[in-house]
Amino acid sequence: TNDDVFEANPGGTGETNNALTRTVLSAPDLKVQDLSLSPGTPAKSGGQITLAWTDVNAGTTATPGRWSDLVSIVNISTGQEIVRVAVPADPGAAPLAPNGTFPRSVTVLLPGGSRGAGELRVSVTANRDFAGNALITEASSDSSAPFNNTQQITVTSTLSATADLVASRLTVPAKGRGGSPITV
Repeated sequence: TNDDVFEANPGGTGETNNALTRTVLSAPDLKVQDLSLSPGTPAKSGGQITLAWTDVNAGTTATPGRWSDLVSIVNISTGQEIVRVAVPADPGAAPLAPNGTFPRSVTVLLPGGSRGAGELRVSVTANRDFAGNALITEASSDSSAPFNNTQQITVTSTLSATADLVASRLTVPAKGRGGSPITV
């Protein structure tokens, strides 16, 4: 820039081509891996299930703070979302480093009856609050960081037997008077 050295090239840009701009990505990139239904927790309508997964930081820097993972369960036959919960993530005093992992789990209650039975699509999305908003900024070289956070599995939930109560041995008084209480 002080023109201490004269530069020339055939294109005539010898003095103007001396700058380089480079973008360096420096952010976490959270992904969900190994989503599963924990063994020993069969899915039944009206019952609890425990889901387990691992958050992985595939980014170039550590997480700057806390985040949440959004768990959503949709009954595939009805298209109805039957569970939606944000699970807070706090990796402790140290942030989640690049290539670091953070094991996660949550126990949820499925609705009773047919709402909680059938084929269920379970989705876990890293770095999302209850409304689906990201809590920390993410980046990746292929620009997929905001969109690569979800993993899904399908779980079959059986219909739980429900009580079928029938009243029996009813006794009622032989006489009653309109507007007056009776004992049954």
